[in-house]
This record gives sequence, structure tokens and C-alpha cells, in this order.
Amino acid sequence: MDFLKLRPMPSKDELQVLLRYETETGFLFWKKTNKRAGSMPKYTGLKHCQYRRITVSRVGYIEHRIIYQLHYGDLTTQDAIDHIDRDKTNNKIENLRKSDVYLNNQNQGDRKNNTSGYKGVSWSKQRQQWRATITVKNKHKHIGFFICKEKAYAAYLDARVKYYGFAC
Repeated sequence: MDFLKLRPMPSKDELQVLLRYETETGFLFWKKTNKRAGSMPKYTGLKHCQYRRITVSRVGYIEHRIIYQLHYGDLTTQDAIDHIDRDKTNNKIENLRKSDVYLNNQNQGDRKNNTSGYKGVSWSKQRQQWRATITVKNKHKHIGFFICKEKAYAAYLDARVKYYGFAC
């Protein structure tokens, strides 16, 4: 099953017939089970790569998209769902928010090659200063050069509020 292709989401009503969401854990359970599985509700998710997956009506989906659709019912194939705390296994509804690809990309952790310890801050050998940058809709924007990396990071956070509406 190809989980990478985005497919139209099942309706909220269809999902409510099939699934039960457990608020404390953020897990989905089938409301009905087959005779071989017994009468206990069966957990739906299978972990594949970084996300839990679920198959509904013979179509594979990423579980957090199904959970969001189950609650709000307004998800399209173009919408991204962002894990606010960056934990890809935390599918509690309060940790999920609808976003676009650009906002989702802004909520990533530090890259492996980050030497400053701050997102959006790098050392400029030419200027011998810390440089703050931000990416907005796939375009890199220069924020400024700073003597200390903490001030560069503060400027980066201000730019995040300006362009994305949140700092962290």
C-alpha cells in the first residue's frame, strides 16, 4: 500500500461509524471487531517509518490525518497536519493543527549540521558575525547580522511571529 500518495479523506460521518478515539492516549480503535479477533476493540495503528498508519476501506492513511478528520471533518488532500510538539507519535487532538506545507516545515527541529544551537542562525565567515535567516514560502529571507547568536535568534523569533504567527 502506498501511504505517500494523498487520497481523498473518508467523511467524518463514515469515520465515526468505524472508529472510536481515546482522548487520554490519542489512539484509534475499531468499533467493531471480526470474530477471530474477539470482542475487545482492536487498536488500529501500525507504525511504519515515523508515523502510525491505518487502513480504512482498503486505502492507507497516516493516522493523525484520520484523527483530525474524525474531529473536524474539513480536511482536504492539500492540507497538512502539524504535530505541535514535534512528536510524530503523539496523535492527541490538542497536539494536532491544520496547516500548510510551509508552516509544517517551520515546526521542524534543528538540523544535524546546525552549529549555532539555534534554528535560523548561522555563522558568516565573511562578516565574522551571526546571521539570522528565515524561509518563507520556499524563499530565504535575510533578517540581519548580529554580534551574538542570542540576538540573532531573537530576531529570528520576531520574524517567525511576523510571517507565521507564532515564535516556537
